[in-house]
Amino acid sequence: EFEDAVLECIDPRFHQHTSEAVASGANTTSFDLLSCAGGSLGYSDPIKGKEYWRDWILDHVEATIQLHHVKRLKVVDHMQCGAYGLRYDTRDRKGKVIRKITREEEEGFHFANLRKLRVEFRKRFPGLEVRLFLAKIVKRDKKLIHEYHEVDPLPKLPATPELHAQHPEPPPQQNVH
Repeated sequence: EFEDAVLECIDPRFHQHTSEAVASGANTTSFDLLSCAGGSLGYSDPIKGKEYWRDWILDHVEATIQLHHVKRLKVVDHMQCGAYGLRYDTRDRKGKVIRKITREEEEGFHFANLRKLRVEFRKRFPGLEVRLFLAKIVKRDKKLIHEYHEVDPLPKLPATPELHAQHPEPPPQQNVH
């Protein structure tokens, strides 16, 4: 049995660092690892023609729960994600990029997609704790460092309407194309 599963992007720049970050935070080196281009993007707002990624993610999360009794899903997105460029850059009719999304826009899309996934997974998998992370590569002292920041860490709430009203889920941001 594993207590944790991780949904991450397929970008190889992050695999080892994500595994190390998850292992240190969970005090374990054993967890289920699911990779999909864009991480939360694959579920929350798939690239046109890739809508089947949503079912792939759902099927695999369900399998981790059934097979390994996973209790937590950690969803790790990262900045400078190529899949986010494929989905949100503005293109002409021939597919040529005419405007790339800004760093601020990309960050907003990550937050919206991560939050949407959490809201929907809490409904679909009520016993599953869903934690969200956004990774960045930053330069410090002439070295590239991978940073992982938890997005909207929320307290685990008991299933009582009064407490849910006091601490509602933040609304997802609107995607403007």
